Amino acid sequence: LYSFVGSLCVVCQQPAFPQPQERPQADNLVPESTISSGAGWALHGDATFEPQTSRTEDGSGSLKLVTTATSMAFSDFIPIVAGRKYTLSFFAKTINGPTYIGGQVCLYNADKQFLKNLPSAGGSTTLDDAWQEFAIPVFVPDEAGAAFVQVQVYKGPQTQPDSAAWVDELNFFQGLGLRQPPTDKTQRG
Repeated sequence: LYSFVGSLCVVCQQPAFPQPQERPQADNLVPESTISSGAGWALHGDATFEPQTSRTEDGSGSLKLVTTATSMAFSDFIPIVAGRKYTLSFFAKTINGPTYIGGQVCLYNADKQFLKNLPSAGGSTTLDDAWQEFAIPVFVPDEAGAAFVQVQVYKGPQTQPDSAAWVDELNFFQGLGLRQPPTDKTQRG
């Protein structure tokens, strides 16, 4: 059962997982998740490494997404266990919103050959220039040969002119959870 709260999708009534506001106990599987150099990420379109913008206190940097439909970033390959539940989460901030951001998980076999895209999700931040967390529950099917995933972030369609999005602290971990309690939602007027 899924519930949508603002731009956040969470799985409800799953007793095997922590409550969404609890910090997950599983290890983050994304290499270079704080985007300190852009290494470990394949950048497409006009996606760039932005060293001056970061959510983390170390000022490590972020990924900047500008152009709709062509601005995207893919992680290096991440080994997984098929048949398990995972969470893809990341922090994003935008300017000139609403700006829509999406996340996708791509499934590969042991030879790193593409099998299929798993369901994606997108949303919009509720405030400009404020980091907000996005979380997407992901079920990796127990398919023959499923061994790796790549996580993808992209700038979605139907955004305002001159808008941009920054993405930082990408996480892909086993189980369900958020890195921080859900943010207060304000209505755009």
